[in-house]
Amino acid sequence: MAESAIIDFIEEYQAGVLIAVGTLTGGLLVLVAAGQIVDTLESMAALGVFVAGAVVTFLSLSYLLYGR
Repeated sequence: MAESAIIDFIEEYQAGVLIAVGTLTGGLLVLVAAGQIVDTLESMAALGVFVAGAVVTFLSLSYLLYGR
């Protein structure tokens, strides 16, 4: 019984780390792609692009992992 609880915890932890790291990576990738398209991004626009990319990545990963 204890072994299955530990395995479930590790699987849940790994999924959480994947979502957290994936969200940051997705936000950065969208920011880099937008920077390539637009020559100059102001700091507020860059922050908005990063946040939008992170939100979309978070929602996509959550849907893929949990199907909700």
